[in-house]
Amino acid sequence: MIDKDQALDLMEEDLESWAEIEANGSDYFEIEKMDSRDSFYMMEKFAENVTDSKFKTRLYQALNKPKPFRNFKHEIDNNWDYRQDWFDFKKQKSISYVQERINNFNLTLAGQDEPEDEL
Repeated sequence: MIDKDQALDLMEEDLESWAEIEANGSDYFEIEKMDSRDSFYMMEKFAENVTDSKFKTRLYQALNKPKPFRNFKHEIDNNWDYRQDWFDFKKQKSISYVQERINNFNLTLAGQDEPEDEL
């Protein structure tokens, strides 16, 4: 847990970052958050790679029920064997997502067509 002084330092750093972005806006571009369709696809891809057939079935069931994001999270949070694997997988896919957006932005600047997403 952070104390009051640490929180104030973080807030000050955040304000400095925003001031930098506002002052030099043309040096930055916004990357949209991954949409729910892509997030759902990421969970499906993870489930495909699970080797424990019982857990894989539970993940697929979670994804096919109402509130699939909540159900998937519940299954992941209650399976210590795969919990860190999910976090590692999600982190890698998120990095790839951002890298693709940067590449697409650079291609757009160069006047080329953007490639299809490969999440």
